[in-house]
Amino acid sequence: MRGKRKDLPATREGMEQYLLAAVARVKEGSPENPDLAVLAKKGKLKANPTTVAKEAGVSRSLFAYKECRYPNVRRAICGKDAADDQLPIRVPTDMRAINADLKQINRILEQRLRVSISEQAAMLNRMRKLENEYHDKAAEIKRIESRADRSPNEVVGLHVVRPIGKP
Repeated sequence: MRGKRKDLPATREGMEQYLLAAVARVKEGSPENPDLAVLAKKGKLKANPTTVAKEAGVSRSLFAYKECRYPNVRRAICGKDAADDQLPIRVPTDMRAINADLKQINRILEQRLRVSISEQAAMLNRMRKLENEYHDKAAEIKRIESRADRSPNEVVGLHVVRPIGKP
């Protein structure tokens, strides 16, 4: 049994669909949860991880954090705010704000650089592994082809000298 409700889906895909349906109900303003229905009538219901979790009857930790279990649900709730590595879009007005924004942009770009270097290193390792596998397979094919040229009745390593005079 998951959470407070017994009727939750057992599969990850089913749970994601269930959570997305809860997001849709909250955004439409027609939640099934009585507390949220009161907020919807007052016009104060907003779609955020807490309200969606309350509507779905699950813990909000399933989709409230950056490295969450259901990132599609998080994107549906937060929209563009869910992307933590977006560059700032506000226009700074003083030097401190400009400097802070530039530092933030620098941190984001440095993180992207580290990720890309890591991905390149992983790709290089994969290429080396594939190259070694290729050479091993090529050597194996060469051995198999050299065996195909021999007589199937030939015993490898056995050299029989026939006696003179007997065929």
